Amino acid sequence: MTTLRTPEPPETAQQLMTAEEFAQLPNDGRRLELVHGVVVDMDEGTPMSRPKQLHGIVAANLMIFVGGYIKNHRLGQLTTEAGFILARDPDVVRGPDFAFVRNERALLKSDRNRYYSGAPDLAAEIVSPNDTAEQTRALIDEYMAAGAQAVWIVYPLFETVEVHRPNGTASVLRSADTLDGEDVLPSFSLPVAALFE
Repeated sequence: MTTLRTPEPPETAQQLMTAEEFAQLPNDGRRLELVHGVVVDMDEGTPMSRPKQLHGIVAANLMIFVGGYIKNHRLGQLTTEAGFILARDPDVVRGPDFAFVRNERALLKSDRNRYYSGAPDLAAEIVSPNDTAEQTRALIDEYMAAGAQAVWIVYPLFETVEVHRPNGTASVLRSADTLDGEDVLPSFSLPVAALFE
């Protein structure tokens, strides 16, 4: 999961960066996000190794099961860790672990070399052991405020999925439960346990 680290307020006036300026930064391997106009190095101060196998398994299963359903039914575009502009002035750019955008909102091929302006219809984040509840809640709020229709927060260590909806309701699904696509992915269903196998 891309975690939220709120930058410290600057002691002096600081020039806030736009999403367009952020997009021009060189790709040097660091995990950067734009949080309220401030570039945040997601790895700064925290030695980060590559994600463990469980994280990778869950990410692959999201793509196989959920992504496969979306592709087979030609419902829209899938991305992993691609930038979405969730707010402007100051700008916020986040990259969900897994995202889906319906066909009617999808970028044209000619526009795919830029960030998507707005939230995905579905954003899924895989929670890492060092992610805090406060960080996760802030991320959910950002996606919802930008117009996401569903946010799935996946907890691999507990084999649970939290489903968050625009009306403020949420459900916690355990491994014996079934994850369904509700209004975002009609007729989709998957045993929660399948995400962790």
